[in-house]
Amino acid sequence: MSEADARKWIGRSVSIGDVSSSLEGERLTGCRVTEKEFEARKFFEEGFKIEPSELGLPDAKVRVFEVEHADGLSWDAPGSTIMVGKKLVLTCWDGVYFVLQKNEANKPPPSSPR
Repeated sequence: MSEADARKWIGRSVSIGDVSSSLEGERLTGCRVTEKEFEARKFFEEGFKIEPSELGLPDAKVRVFEVEHADGLSWDAPGSTIMVGKKLVLTCWDGVYFVLQKNEANKPPPSSPR
């Protein structure tokens, strides 16, 4: 992916869930999310040929979430594989790493005191 193409993905939204997920409003229904934990260094070196520290991920372990259609096909878009460290959430798509941030606009309002 070129730098120009990668910049087009900045600011887009992705929503991940066990029943459905969406990318910029395009819904993927009948999906499932699996979670696994890996040794961060081994996971990134074997799968991506990069040291996790080069991505700003100093953690010893990383949680990895995979989004798939119920029929086992992967979701071919950013966010289909999400790597979670203590302070950083990443996804890699087409050779580009994206840092994911929680959309505070979708955050529910705090509960009112009773």
